[in-house]
Amino acid sequence: MSLQHRSLDPVVHGDPLTLFCAECSQKMRIRMAAPAQDGRETLTYQCACGHSERVNVAIH
Repeated sequence: MSLQHRSLDPVVHGDPLTLFCAECSQKMRIRMAAPAQDGRETLTYQCACGHSERVNVAIH
């Protein structure tokens, strides 16, 4: 599964990490955040339909 789109402007669109499901277009919410290596973390997003996506991001 790939991400359909990602909001990049927090002033206009809210949270910069807002994701939308590629399968059903619903807004996805963070369900779990886990530490990864080298200052990164893995975020698991899920939509109301149960589709999920994992994203590895840098920790600020």
